[in-house]
Amino acid sequence: MKNKRKKKDHLVDAIDGKKILYYGFSGGRTSAILARLLQFHKKFNEEYHIIYAFCNTSREKEATLLFVKQCEQEFKIKINWLEAVVNHGGKIATTHKVVSYETACRNGDVFEEILKKYPLPNTAGASNCTRELKDRVRESFMYSLGYKDYYTALGIRADETHRVSKNAKLNKIIYPAIDVFNLTEPLVRSMWEKMPFDLKLKDYEGNCTKCFKKSIQKLVSLMVEDILSNELEDINWWIYIEEKYSSEKSPRFNLREHVTVRDMYKMALEITSGVRNFVHIQDKQEKRKWLDEKIISVGEKNGISKEIMKHSTDCFCKSS
Repeated sequence: MKNKRKKKDHLVDAIDGKKILYYGFSGGRTSAILARLLQFHKKFNEEYHIIYAFCNTSREKEATLLFVKQCEQEFKIKINWLEAVVNHGGKIATTHKVVSYETACRNGDVFEEILKKYPLPNTAGASNCTRELKDRVRESFMYSLGYKDYYTALGIRADETHRVSKNAKLNKIIYPAIDVFNLTEPLVRSMWEKMPFDLKLKDYEGNCTKCFKKSIQKLVSLMVEDILSNELEDINWWIYIEEKYSSEKSPRFNLREHVTVRDMYKMALEITSGVRNFVHIQDKQEKRKWLDEKIISVGEKNGISKEIMKHSTDCFCKSS
C-alpha cells in the first residue's frame, strides 16, 4: 500500500478521550523492553492510545527483522511495518507504504532511493536518512490514519540523555525509558537475560548494518568480522553508496574524522592480515560476564566457592 498525502478535513487528536501516541519501535533491545513495559503501565493505558510502528530502512540486519517479528508474536503487539516512498520530480514530501516481515526490503533499495533526491547524510549533522526514512514516514503514516497533534515516544535510555531532543516539548516527543522507567543499558540487558528470546546481535552491531553514526572502532570491528567470515557484500554496498552519491558538499558519510568507508575497509584488511594492531570492540554484556567470571575465579583461588561469590544481599547500613 503506497500513500500520497491528501488533504483531510477531519483530523483527530484523541481517541475515546485518550491522547494519541506514536511509538517508534527501532528493533533494538531497549525499544522492545519499553514496548513491553508500556503494555502494562496503568498511566499509559489510561492516558494514551498507542500506535506501534517499525520503519525499515532496507539496510537492517536480518536478525533485527526477525526480532521485531518475534516481539509481535511473543508480546502480542500490533507493530506496523513501514517503508519510505520517495516522490521524485517535485517538492512532494516522502510518504510511506505498509509492508510486513515477509515483504520488507532487504537489499538497500529504500535507502538508496532517498539518495537519488537528497544529499548523502553525514556526521556534520545532516541526518537525511533519519529524516526521510523515519520522521517523514511517521508523519505520512499518522496523517493517513487521520491523526494530528499526536505525541511521539522514543526509546532513549536514562544513560544516554545526550540524545534527547532540545525541542522535545515543542515537538511533543516523550522519553518514557528515562522519565518513567529509568532504564539503563545494564538493566535492559539483565532483563533480556530472563526472556525466552533475544536479539541475536552484539550491542555494537546496532540495527542498520554500517550506520555512519557508529564510531570508527565499531565500524572497523564489524568489517574485521565480515572479512573473517568472508561476507563482503555489506562492505561493498556501503562503499558503492558513498562513492556513487558523494558530492562536493557531502563527499563522504564521515565529515568529522574525514574517513571514507573504503579507508576503514583498508584498515580492516590490514588488521586481519596482521599488519596493523587493533583493539576490537566488545559487547558490554559479554564483557561484564567475562569480568564476573574473572572475579569469581579469584575468589575460588582463595578458597571462596562460586556460590558464595555470587551471593548478594541488600545493605541496610545507615549513616548516623
